[in-house]
Amino acid sequence: MARIAKMMHKDAAWLEVHPQYKAYSWDFHFDEMKHEDGFYYHFTQCPLNTFARKEGYLEVLPIMCDIDYKTAALMHAKLYRDHTLAGSGEVCDYWFVGDKVENPK
Repeated sequence: MARIAKMMHKDAAWLEVHPQYKAYSWDFHFDEMKHEDGFYYHFTQCPLNTFARKEGYLEVLPIMCDIDYKTAALMHAKLYRDHTLAGSGEVCDYWFVGDKVENPK
């Protein structure tokens, strides 16, 4: 989980140094206190969501979001998600927990 957290914080830090790309990227919101286990963040802006809605590719948007679960598995994690922008949510939420953790909190 530490590696995932480091990677996401690094991406967010890069955007702080390159503000000209903020309008075209994800806007990371980290919450270290939301869960006892794992690593949580959400965003309210997604360039994939923006592009798909603008260009009329809504049918592929859920598939693109599902890739996050496969990516998590490759990182030996489970992704728990309640909302996506693709599913008309107000946020895309990501709660990564180690794949060996049972009953995460």
